[in-house]
Amino acid sequence: MEEKDFEKKPTKKTGLIIGIVILAIILLIAGGGYAYLKISTRPEKIFNKLISKPLKINEDVRSTRIELNLAASVNSDNEEIKKMIEGIKLKSTTEIDLDNKIFNQNLNALYVDDSVIDMDVLVEDKNLYLYSKDLFSKYVKIPEEELDDLGEVINSLFEENKIDFKALEQDIKQVLKDELKPERLNQEKVKLNGKRTTKSTLRLTSNEYLQVINKVLKEIYKYDKSEFIKDIIDQLDSLKDYEEEIGYIDISVYTQGLIAKVVKADIAYTNTMDEQLTYIEYNIETKNKFEVRWLQNEESTKLEGAKEIFTLKIHKEDEYKGTIKLKLNIDEESSVILKLDFKEEVNPTIEKRDVSNSVNMNELTDEDYMEIYENVQKNEILYY
Repeated sequence: MEEKDFEKKPTKKTGLIIGIVILAIILLIAGGGYAYLKISTRPEKIFNKLISKPLKINEDVRSTRIELNLAASVNSDNEEIKKMIEGIKLKSTTEIDLDNKIFNQNLNALYVDDSVIDMDVLVEDKNLYLYSKDLFSKYVKIPEEELDDLGEVINSLFEENKIDFKALEQDIKQVLKDELKPERLNQEKVKLNGKRTTKSTLRLTSNEYLQVINKVLKEIYKYDKSEFIKDIIDQLDSLKDYEEEIGYIDISVYTQGLIAKVVKADIAYTNTMDEQLTYIEYNIETKNKFEVRWLQNEESTKLEGAKEIFTLKIHKEDEYKGTIKLKLNIDEESSVILKLDFKEEVNPTIEKRDVSNSVNMNELTDEDYMEIYENVQKNEILYY
């Protein structure tokens, strides 16, 4: 993000957008504790249980291999666009070895099942290499002076993280618990899919909401002195004396049964100034199936009449394998569905690539460029 982006005077809407993304992440993380709710169903108890559930971090994972396959389908009357998009497929394999300091990223783009280009990005011994068997017979080493900020990322890629995440987690949870004040909590009985459900809601005004987000970020900054985080904190600090309320945010959790099993959660941001509603819904079908919906009503603050922006469905076959489907609604008649199949392998053996034949990007010869050009010409789609 460029510095000029932070020179602009922040607006309260900007702060709320930043906050709503962060809160959505926090709410989804807290979802790991859903199955452990106890008999007590008072709203403060329900929210406390969600916040208190510890995060599961497997510190024994030292290497990983993640395979992704992405395809798309289109609902449109434009057959040309439909054929073009549905013909594209992307395959990706990412390998990371923390101990041997290896990062391998392969991306293969296909069109109608024919490979268009196969590209590798490697980081070995803090050097960045590019390779494509479809273009050039050698690895191309990117010189450090060409990397700019990316060079710092590569240098720090395998550094041991000194942040005490457990302590940070506890500090953030305490901040959130402190906001569970009785006057902000409400509970009611509602029907959900024909079943009796308890809806527990935490309501924060726009100012209260921004203050909570600011407190969380300041806790993070104590452990991670990131300039990016500091810039956001400065923006939110500049809004602390802004007295006018432009709306409120309701965070709701829906529970069923004596053990208060959570079946749904949602976040509703009501903009009373512009008479608009933003609604994020998190539905739990089973332990391994859930759905996230984002709806927007730009004409009123009612959920009725809100337009669905996107729907995200996740189906996990097990802990390391599953499918993600994202439906994007372009307009009332057109939509795109992205399907992502993922598979992870934990602690695999990852071999270093032989980059002895690499050539510096700034030292490519005319013969090298001619080889690349001729290979491009051989590929009809890539050449076009």
